Amino acid sequence: MPAQDSTFPYNHNIDALAFSCTPPQGLATVETFSVQIDLGSMSTGALPTKLWDGLRATPNPVKQALHLQADEPCPYRIWLYDLQGKLLWQGTMEEELVLDAQVLQGGVNILEIQSPRGDKSARIKVLKAD
Repeated sequence: MPAQDSTFPYNHNIDALAFSCTPPQGLATVETFSVQIDLGSMSTGALPTKLWDGLRATPNPVKQALHLQADEPCPYRIWLYDLQGKLLWQGTMEEELVLDAQVLQGGVNILEIQSPRGDKSARIKVLKAD
């Protein structure tokens, strides 16, 4: 059971909010309340973007560098495109890759990654933050 003072501390990542409609014994029922979440100040870079099990990209948006990490070494193939489909970068990685933000175009970019056998692939939007 949460403490009686249920004020959320600032700067916490909240994955989900849940409220119970049944008050604990001895406490009054709250009939109305409001929750305000400022989505404009939330960072998408707080948690890694999961491409598939064991493969992650972070942060997004990118300011300095995009980090790709795999749980197991494997020669992944990687392509980076702008929104017009122009190839900006291509290469491979085994377990980790750090891609400098200078490679990215301002705004939205498309990162495509493929497993060595070609049986898995993923595309994500990568935003270059100014």
